[in-house]
Amino acid sequence: MSEEKKEELTQEEKDKIEFNKQLKFAQGSVSSKNVGEISSSRSGVSFDQLQSALQDPYSNVAFIQQVSKILYASNGIYYRLIENFTNIPMYDLYLSPTTIIGFNGKSNTVDKMNKEYEQIAQLIEKINYKYNFKWFGRQLLLYGELFLYKVEDNNGIFYKAMPNDICRISGVMENNILKYSLNLSKLSNANLLATMPVPIQKLYEKFANGSLANDEKLVDNYYYLEENEAVAFLFDDGNIRNKGISPFCYLFDKIYRVDEIEDDELSSTAADNLKLIHMKIPTNEEGELMMDTDIIGQYHQAAKQNLPKGCAITTNPLNMEVFTTQRQAQSTLTASQKAYESVYTSSGVNSELFNGARSSNESVLNSIKTDEMVVDRLNLIFCNFINYEIKNKKRNAMWKVEMLRNTYFNKKDIQTAERESITIGGNKLRYLAACGYTPLTALSSLLYESTLGLEQHFHPVTSSYNSANGEDNGRPSNSENDNVENNTGQAENGGGK
Repeated sequence: MSEEKKEELTQEEKDKIEFNKQLKFAQGSVSSKNVGEISSSRSGVSFDQLQSALQDPYSNVAFIQQVSKILYASNGIYYRLIENFTNIPMYDLYLSPTTIIGFNGKSNTVDKMNKEYEQIAQLIEKINYKYNFKWFGRQLLLYGELFLYKVEDNNGIFYKAMPNDICRISGVMENNILKYSLNLSKLSNANLLATMPVPIQKLYEKFANGSLANDEKLVDNYYYLEENEAVAFLFDDGNIRNKGISPFCYLFDKIYRVDEIEDDELSSTAADNLKLIHMKIPTNEEGELMMDTDIIGQYHQAAKQNLPKGCAITTNPLNMEVFTTQRQAQSTLTASQKAYESVYTSSGVNSELFNGARSSNESVLNSIKTDEMVVDRLNLIFCNFINYEIKNKKRNAMWKVEMLRNTYFNKKDIQTAERESITIGGNKLRYLAACGYTPLTALSSLLYESTLGLEQHFHPVTSSYNSANGEDNGRPSNSENDNVENNTGQAENGGGK
């Protein structure tokens, strides 16, 4: 604006221009470096959305399962809980006979039972149950449901986990074995269809060309997979619905609270450690600025550009005071520590199991026992399943699977108990299972060693409690000890002379 035009302005207009100029400066008078807010929505799902879904979980199955998947990938507490429960069962099993030789006039012979034992043991070996049951269990704990499709060839058995969002429970067979239906309309996605087993791809081709229009197994685009290859599981199989949810979904809001509180604590710590530089603008007795705001702005920008990390600067004519509403801590635990404890308390898992800070061995042991009770349901589910697989091969099988139901924590105690049991005629197959042998390796190892006569060539190393070749090796008897002591005393007396 030219000087002539400035002179033409009234004093009121000049004051307004100056006011707007100072207002603009005031709006940008605070600057910081590396001091920002922390986002609490780490999983991409808001707390309000989660709480709303948890009001009726079975009506929001897809949402609840998605949250479980996200938390497993992003939250350490939830990941550790799932992995803890997943890896507790050992899934050691053995074969138990379902018939008695010669009882009630039956003509079953030992040779026939031996042959069938071998066939069933080889089937179990192909199932690779110790590996597969682990990830089966993890899926059930994460989503509350699992839909499998079996693909078998001469090399082994492969289980394909079908996408949860296109499957639903449609039937129950004996021993609570569940069957499911597949939404064929969802397979129009070429990428998804390419991941499906060949029989499912052929089924979709029939659906796409209308060949299944009159098939009774097709209801609302869901096709009932009746064949033995398709099996489903629900973690809560005592309350059968067409869908399942994560058994730990009641923890989700508490886990979200932990993240929220952690973010608040980090923000509070950042605020407590913030260094604020105050450049005070000189004013006259009337409170008017004694420097032009353009010049002041240059000083502010120059200082801002050279701020160290964690510092902020404000340039204004005001006196500054710092107040805080933070109360003095009344507890040795922080808010986030209390929130962590709340999650573990709600889950029933003792936090000392993961991050021990106190001496509470007894409470940890009791917590482990309750954890074992929770995952014992997995043992029951998979025991039914593997016997179902046996019946598909042998309708009137003379052997069935029994789960030992030992765990990662009690496996040594179980081994000890089974070892003591066989000394009084207990089940040797149970003992071998407790040692980690599969039904095939248990019996084949025993037979092979017996056939080769390995026990004749394997001699234990001589120790304090055994002897070799009938010689009197090992620890001296009491009488021998007495002689040694007497001789020693005589030698000492003789030496004294």
